[in-house]
Amino acid sequence: MLATEISGDTLSHVERFRQENPKRMPPVVMVAHEFPEHHILRAVDLGLVSYLHRQENGFDEIRRAVVEAASGGRSSPSALQQALIGHIKAIRDNVLIPHGLNIAGLDNREIEVLRFLADGLSNKQIAEKLSYSERTVKSIVHSVVIRLNLRNRTHAVVYAVRTGAI
Repeated sequence: MLATEISGDTLSHVERFRQENPKRMPPVVMVAHEFPEHHILRAVDLGLVSYLHRQENGFDEIRRAVVEAASGGRSSPSALQQALIGHIKAIRDNVLIPHGLNIAGLDNREIEVLRFLADGLSNKQIAEKLSYSERTVKSIVHSVVIRLNLRNRTHAVVYAVRTGAI
């Protein structure tokens, strides 16, 4: 993926590609001028194996990173970076996914509710859309706030946005 900036839209394109091609899930190498920190976890979740800063890497470095990613290799100047990404993936695969959580520590139901909150819906509107009771919606939000030691529902939405969950 070559982009000026890794953004939510950029990651959505990668996500759509992976959903449309579930049997063909190649490793992802991203090359960009900017990679905001709050998108890193989502990118790793989508298969990121290497990131190269566009201004610091030329064609040869990019080609080498793509070839290494395709072959599963880890012997490059970015070996530390790849090791860290591998560590995050191991945490995701061995700790989070078995407990039904994503890389941000949220399950699908929590993400769905937080996404609707971010869109400005009330508890009642969310409950109607998801066929939940209002009490269930409140309980989901409260659970996220308490479990992640957040201040309130607004903080929960901001957390979800910053971690790339929504």
